[in-house]
Amino acid sequence: MAPDIAQLLWEARQTGRTVSADALGAISDQDAAYALQTAMATLSGAAVVGWKLGATSAASQKALGLKGPFYGPLLAPHCFDTGVTVSGVSSFGPGGEGEFAFVMGDDLTPRTAPYTEDEVAAAVAAVCPALEIAGTRLTGGVLNADPRHLIADDAANAAFIAGPRITDWRGLDLAHQTATLSVNGTEKGKGNGAAALGGPLTALTWFVNERCGQGRTLNAGEIITTGTCTGFVPLAAGDVVTVDCGALGEVSATVG
Repeated sequence: MAPDIAQLLWEARQTGRTVSADALGAISDQDAAYALQTAMATLSGAAVVGWKLGATSAASQKALGLKGPFYGPLLAPHCFDTGVTVSGVSSFGPGGEGEFAFVMGDDLTPRTAPYTEDEVAAAVAAVCPALEIAGTRLTGGVLNADPRHLIADDAANAAFIAGPRITDWRGLDLAHQTATLSVNGTEKGKGNGAAALGGPLTALTWFVNERCGQGRTLNAGEIITTGTCTGFVPLAAGDVVTVDCGALGEVSATVG
């Protein structure tokens, strides 16, 4: 059954169609959902250039009925730099999310002891303002989906857009750094880094230890976006979305 579910999700992403939960069938648990996620990424044939964290905010966890965050791969064909027009996402019930992302400068390899936040910070090369366009290949949209289906569906990623890479970031208090999301020039969402598990570095450290606990390395050059600080803001074709992260700068995209 697992390869069939992954195939259905991948075909939906390629064609811009959605698939019902009934067509996919039940997914037994999170481990099975992550196995499907990996199978879908493998079917894509695309390079994994980083990772997205989802449900790192209390509001997101409440909306999805979760007790903690989840994650998924960022696939190269769906990752862009600021100013892009992103095509092919309008059918996936897209929403914009303003986030903080990290570019890794060093590998973090599995070990017995968990990594501390200071150790993780030391391995970071740069921070950037980020815009995730979240969306799902599941009929009914993100907020109506079983979280296990969302995990399997590339953790509900539709596109990721990175702003300027800032290397001189260590004097910034990222937990209190504001992120504002605007659509067509009108503010629609606002928050700060503390929404992401108490702070973006805290969220990154959670992910590092989650991956390393599975015997997997987080590689230099990978980019990790740490979850919405602005909430999920619905988008439509033609919308211009901007995320302003203050001292870190801005990132923007147009929904094609």
